[in-house]
Amino acid sequence: MRICIRKLITPIIFSALCTMNAACTPWPIEGTGGFAERRSSVSPELSDLANRLKYAIEQGARTSYAAQTAEAELQLTRAQRTWDAGFIEDYTKNYQILEVLVRDIESHGTSTQGPRKRIN
Repeated sequence: MRICIRKLITPIIFSALCTMNAACTPWPIEGTGGFAERRSSVSPELSDLANRLKYAIEQGARTSYAAQTAEAELQLTRAQRTWDAGFIEDYTKNYQILEVLVRDIESHGTSTQGPRKRIN
């Protein structure tokens, strides 16, 4: 009877240990997961556009043109991730959208006074 119980318990214990060991993998820090973000590289033109956006934000774009700035930041993140992943077509589309958004923010001129009010 003892041999029979050992034959049943041994595989169960072995399976439980294997499952627990497999579940103990390190979890990436929030926002740093994904293969593309682990091998980051920098596109020169994207770096330039990111600096222009950063300068516009420092000049008050986030308060003056909040929606455009938020959209530009989202497109910047997308462009960086698609560049890092090597998806050149997607990167090009995201870069073009970002370029239009940054140009639009810059053309309105950023100030801490906010957007101009309409006069009726």
